[in-house]
Order: sequence, then structure tokens, then C-alpha cells
Amino acid sequence: MTDRHIDVAYSEWRSAAIDVGGETVFAVGDVHGCASELAALLRAIGATTTPPDRRRRVVFLGDMIDRGPDNIGVLKLWAQSGSAWDVYRIDRLMGNHEQLLLLAMSDSPHGPKAEAMWLSAAMGGEQSLREMAALTTEPEEFLARPWTAFTEAQWAWVHGAFLEWRGGFGGRIVVHGHTPPHKHRELTGQADPHLLAFDRLGLDGGTTRTGIVTGAQIEDRRYRILRAGSLASEHGG
Repeated sequence: MTDRHIDVAYSEWRSAAIDVGGETVFAVGDVHGCASELAALLRAIGATTTPPDRRRRVVFLGDMIDRGPDNIGVLKLWAQSGSAWDVYRIDRLMGNHEQLLLLAMSDSPHGPKAEAMWLSAAMGGEQSLREMAALTTEPEEFLARPWTAFTEAQWAWVHGAFLEWRGGFGGRIVVHGHTPPHKHRELTGQADPHLLAFDRLGLDGGTTRTGIVTGAQIEDRRYRILRAGSLASEHGG
């Protein structure tokens, strides 16, 4: 992980029909091996002031690995305790990139296909594999137990039908990653891919294409977007 300066830009607060029970929830979108950007985002989260009686939580939305330059550095940050950023709880969700890696390591019938997909140029697993090969620990110690679902676990893949749906989710707010801005705009027609619409809030910043890791600060009745990257301030709110 380098020590180069990484900017973190905050959008203006946006009003929304959100209920998080009085907590402050920091959600972190796709990272894809961009450890410096993630470190800057987490430092900003730790430094963000909230009322002393409000509990603070971090949720990682998955796709921590592949494509980017420092997957091991990302996983080290991902594994830290909440005290590092003054939060009482961390929820670590799995994305399709973690799913493919775990399937490739398992004896699942999906294993061979998952391995081929993970190592493809599109998924970028080769970079993670090179970093894993340099470790002194065994592969079983590198990640947690295997995952057995595959592409039918649509929460990890975020297919087009999900983003094209405009009927909402019964008042529930779905916060997700896994769809970079250029694809999000194509599927939804939204100029701003990080705008809460139809009960959906996307936080994939495009990472290895844009150099930006995106997150959100979510509170009752409002939210704002955080972008960490050398060009974050140029992408606006």
C-alpha cells in the first residue's frame, strides 16, 4: 500500500425516506484491490463526526478483490476491528468476485467454471492469484470457508433486471455495489449512478477504471456520498 495522497470528497446531504434506527451506517462499495483509496475512505469515516449517542456501523458490500494493485492490502484493511474507525460493528458481505474465488478453491461442481471465470481478463483474478502465491500461509488460511451458490445468487452479481426494475422494494432501501457507473447509466438512464432512486442506491465507483472507491454515510431521512481517489473532487456530488 502506497502513502500517496488520496482525496476524499463528500457530496451534499440528500433527503430520503430512510430509517436506520438512529444509527449512522457507512456503506463501502466495490474496492477491487485499490488499497490506498480504501485506506483513505476508512480514515475519513473514522474522522467523520457524529453525535456521541449515535451508534456507528460499517458495511462492506463486497468485491474487495481482483483487478487492482493491492488485494492483500485491501483484505488487511477489511479484516481490521471496528475500533480502528470508531464503529461498534462491521458487516462484511460477499460479492461475486469473492464468490468465484471461494468456488474455485472448493470441490463444488461449479468449481471449474468458477475458476475459469475468475481467472479471465474480465474478472481480473490473476492479480489476486499472484499476490496469494507470494504469501507464506496456506490458501485455506487466506480466505474463509467456501461459498456454494453461483450466478443464481443475484445479490452478488446485480444483473440487469434488478437495475431496470422501477417498482421499488416495498419501502426497503437496497444499497449495493457491483455495477460500475458506465454500466449503471446504461441500464437505469440515471445521469448520477449514486442517486437513491426506486429504493436503490448504487455505490460502485468504477475503482480500477476511475481510481475512485465510493461509499455513503446513511442516517435517518438522509444520506451523502463519499468518494476516495486522486480525482474524487472532480466527479462532484
